[in-house]
Amino acid sequence: MRVMMYFYGEPDDEDGYFLNGLPALSVIVVWFMFTVGLEQSMGATIANKVLNLRPAPKSDVRSVLTFGQSLKRDLLDMIDLWGLGGIYSIILIKNTEYNQRLGDLWAKTVVIDASDPEQGLQHH
Repeated sequence: MRVMMYFYGEPDDEDGYFLNGLPALSVIVVWFMFTVGLEQSMGATIANKVLNLRPAPKSDVRSVLTFGQSLKRDLLDMIDLWGLGGIYSIILIKNTEYNQRLGDLWAKTVVIDASDPEQGLQHH
């Protein structure tokens, strides 16, 4: 992202840069590929794979996410992960039965330990 800002960004009034037009769209495309695309093709994002985690439908953790579930849970990344949203996410994770972020609550998904065969058998 910083590389794109450096090469394609335009200066703003606050000594920063902003993206406009196609460069801004390309950020969205890359985000989509690395979140929804990987969840649909590999069952999890790269970070989740490294940590042996996998998002799953809350109703049947043995199945895979639908496109809609993946899109919903990742659309709220901006709220869940950026700025003060991170604080809200921590509060939600600590206070929901299945440790869910806002995106998981909306999409009716949970994140399970992919290396634990017991989690795939429990009904949520």
